[in-house]
Amino acid sequence: MLDTSAAINLLFVRHGATDWTRTGRYQGRQDTALSPEGEAEAAGLARSLAGMPIATVISSPLRRARDTAGPIAAAAAVPLALDSRLVELAYGQWEGWTQSGIKRHWPEALRLWKHAPGEGRPPGGESLAEVSARLNDLLDCLQQQPSDGYVVLVTHDVVIRLALLAMQEACLAAFRAMRVPPASVHAACLCHGRLFPANKELAAHV
Repeated sequence: MLDTSAAINLLFVRHGATDWTRTGRYQGRQDTALSPEGEAEAAGLARSLAGMPIATVISSPLRRARDTAGPIAAAAAVPLALDSRLVELAYGQWEGWTQSGIKRHWPEALRLWKHAPGEGRPPGGESLAEVSARLNDLLDCLQQQPSDGYVVLVTHDVVIRLALLAMQEACLAAFRAMRVPPASVHAACLCHGRLFPANKELAAHV
């Protein structure tokens, strides 16, 4: 039986909406700001999570994540740390483009990215394996720093999809099936270097 005495409770939070999420543009490392809708979502997240025993909030350094994380940390009266391992996948030459534009200019690269995400990568960008490696590095560090409360990780679409795959013990072929809307919260338990889904009561709360 798995010993859960060293388990760490995590909340993966995707940043609020931006104008680029609304128009379907690939953001990647572009430092886009929250839209008014996204700012309202960040405030709503802060209110809904304020009653939870949060130990710390760690955010991607990109503005849209920082500005989502700030209200959460302030409402919980805990520190906000920035960690580049939570940054979005680098989309390289695709950043700022919509999928229709990418299909016209990079049809083969897009086809591979869509149908074999574990093998493809955006031109000049990162692979899913590279993002997974830096996420795992962060999780290994967190495992060595026991926490009495929840650790909130404010991050991006691809990072959270990879975390969900790990929780479900699914392969990268299932990457497209993961859905991570802006301002969504995904509860997990980190134990002995592995991610597990949180219990139903916690998932219902968030």
